[in-house]
Amino acid sequence: MALTVPGNAQETQSYFAGFELSGHARQGQMRLLSPLGQTLASLHWSPQGARLEKGDEVRLYDSVATMTEALTGQALPLQALFDWLEGRATPVSGWDVDLSAQAAGKITAKRRSPPAELKVILNP
Repeated sequence: MALTVPGNAQETQSYFAGFELSGHARQGQMRLLSPLGQTLASLHWSPQGARLEKGDEVRLYDSVATMTEALTGQALPLQALFDWLEGRATPVSGWDVDLSAQAAGKITAKRRSPPAELKVILNP
C-alpha cells in the first residue's frame, strides 16, 4: 500500500507499508507492516469506534477516518477498500477510484481536494 500526498518538492509526503486486512467495513482490523514484516501499527474498528496500536501506545478514536488521519495525516477510505478489493466501485465523497486493474491486484484511488493518491497492490 502506498499513500502519496503531493505538495511542493520539499513537502510531498509518501507512506509505504505492507498490510494484512481482515473483517469487513463495519468491523475489522488492519496490520501495517514494514518491508521486513515488522508490525508498524494495528488498526481496529467497530460500530463503537476505532483503536490504533502503535508500539506500546494505544489510542481510541470515534471513527476509522479520524484514526487514519491521526496515523497518516489523511482520512483514508479504509472501509470502502473492502468493496474495492472485490471489484465494486463503492463511491466515497471526494475520492475517485480506478478499478480497471483490480483483477490484476491493483487499485488506485485519488482524492480531489486536498489531493492524495492511494495505491494498493496485492500479492497472490
